[in-house]
Amino acid sequence: MMKNALITSLLLSLSGMVLADLPEPPDPRMIAQMSVEERIERGKFIRAELSKATPEQRKAFRDKFREKLQSMSPQERKALNEQMHAQWKTMSKEQQEQIRAGRRQMIESLTPEEKAEIKHHREQEFQKMTPEERQKWRDDMHHHPSKK
Repeated sequence: MMKNALITSLLLSLSGMVLADLPEPPDPRMIAQMSVEERIERGKFIRAELSKATPEQRKAFRDKFREKLQSMSPQERKALNEQMHAQWKTMSKEQQEQIRAGRRQMIESLTPEEKAEIKHHREQEFQKMTPEERQKWRDDMHHHPSKK
């Protein structure tokens, strides 16, 4: 009995070590400098690693990524956002769909609690936007510019 408990304890600690080895969240500036193919591959790698993690570890990963974004000045974040949007427009439809599919896959793999936490965070961010930023976000998300 003691031997089984020791083996179980060892296996649990080893599995915890595997989960603890999540990659460091990428620097947003580094992501923007990657080619489309590199970003797609990096996204696949990160999603595969996150799928092995616990909800708490995924939350810690998301929080660290948000910290990296928040460490940038508002001007840097805006310039990075504009750069990423410009790159998006130059991607082929297939590349755009690959990225969308990866995002959908990631969201679908989350627990209901994680989905609710992400939704709540996005709603908070949405409330901080100016009316013009909100409209631009809606237009970008729904792929059609509003009529002016």
